[in-house]
Amino acid sequence: MPALPAIGIAIEEHFARERERLADPVAWARKVAEEKALAERDAKEKAAREAVARREAWIDRAIARGCTSHRPTMLAVMNAKRTPAMDKVRDALQWYKNHRQGPLTTGAMLILCGSNGAGKTTAVTRAVATWAEPARFVTADFIAGLPDNDWSEYVQKRDELLEPQVLAIDECGVEASRRAGMRVWSIVLKRYNAGKLTLLTTNLTDEDFMLRYMATRGADGKPVPDERVRSRLNNEQRTAGLEPFETLPEHDYRGQS
Repeated sequence: MPALPAIGIAIEEHFARERERLADPVAWARKVAEEKALAERDAKEKAAREAVARREAWIDRAIARGCTSHRPTMLAVMNAKRTPAMDKVRDALQWYKNHRQGPLTTGAMLILCGSNGAGKTTAVTRAVATWAEPARFVTADFIAGLPDNDWSEYVQKRDELLEPQVLAIDECGVEASRRAGMRVWSIVLKRYNAGKLTLLTTNLTDEDFMLRYMATRGADGKPVPDERVRSRLNNEQRTAGLEPFETLPEHDYRGQS
């Protein structure tokens, strides 16, 4: 409860303002309008300062989590321009939040397929930067290049990618060989089984992605989509409301941040 002197001061100020209003209503209205404009300006300036601080914190977090420090990408990430890729990633993150159930969390993957400039990297970078809990960003080539000569070092590096709740794997399909790509897919499957969310970007079509990563050998020895994997994605993830593959419309957002 306010102290009595404080109440008295507040009452005195109230009557002083009332006397001022009654003495010159026109001047009073002008003063009130000026005070309102000043308060709105101060609020906007405060919001702008907070937005800058928030973006700077996101940039620091993104780089610490492995995201590129490429300036145009980071500017696009912080600008948060609405793109189909941004929308798909945002929906996947919300889906994952809604389906987390402690140790029984549902795993998921979102594969963004699209041409250069479609906003894939920007979208997954923003997800890693803004996700409040553990997250990480790597390229497929990084996973393919994990050390072969020291098994314990490989396991350590692999486990670092299995730990975060959200992992973005950028540029899938650029690995030197299909065998190298299998390392990427091994990480994705382990994360899926552990109830984690993995965001992947690729220039491949969804069918080519399946033949490169989710494939087995047919009777003729050629790769064919692994129906076991397809069935799991259809019956576990798609039916729960999250499409595993999203093909983005042709558009080049580069230079439009």
